[in-house]
Amino acid sequence: MGSTCSTPEVKEQKRINSIIDKQLRKDEDNEIGNQKLLLLGTGECGKSTILKQINILHSSGYSQKDLVSVAGAVYSNIIQGMATLLRAREQFLYNLESAALEADHQHILALAESSKDKLPFVPLTYNALKRLWHDETIQKTFGRRAEFQMMDSLVYFMAELDRIYEEDYVPSVDDMLRIRIPTIGVVQTSIEIKGTKFRIYDVGGQRSERRKWIHLFDNVNATIFISAINEYNQKLNEDDTTVRSFSLLFLADLFEAMRKNAR
Repeated sequence: MGSTCSTPEVKEQKRINSIIDKQLRKDEDNEIGNQKLLLLGTGECGKSTILKQINILHSSGYSQKDLVSVAGAVYSNIIQGMATLLRAREQFLYNLESAALEADHQHILALAESSKDKLPFVPLTYNALKRLWHDETIQKTFGRRAEFQMMDSLVYFMAELDRIYEEDYVPSVDDMLRIRIPTIGVVQTSIEIKGTKFRIYDVGGQRSERRKWIHLFDNVNATIFISAINEYNQKLNEDDTTVRSFSLLFLADLFEAMRKNAR
């Protein structure tokens, strides 16, 4: 004959389980009447950009406050994008044409490795970016961008650099669409189209984020699997020996296996 006793640890575990069960029931109730869509793909394939476009077309879009809040991300994208080019230039053993350009190189790298990359550009930074972008070796490096990973939006932002440098700069909707902010965890967006409610889940595409996908397949109505056609010869950010298209094929196989197992 045995006996059981309820220890404080067991009681606490039961309490936590009860809270989780209540939350799951609440989530299930919230899903009633909603179409659940899952947005999947590799890192930087454009999932969040598509979600932004959906928000603009079918929801409230972006307020002035929303746009102002991403100014720091615009500054950071430019600094980090240029720093990526500068590091690649070093790997390709291209020499800058002058000591002044070398000083610009060091200034941008120092900013990229600090917490100041999100601050508005001072004249020194603005001029360094302009000079470096027009340097022949940087353009040669840019021409070999398939050999390393960099943000596609850098060309756009460099073309808009004068506007972005203005003291009263407020990001435009186009700026909002082109900024790169890595998705960490799960981002949920709710919209309504012609009376039908949709709940869209955007999850990070980096390898470290993919383990968070699995539980989202429960009760999903549709999955939107996204790939960027310009990735066919680009390397992964997490692994510069793997072509991004190979990773995409692997993820497609993984998704198909998960879909079949869910039946």
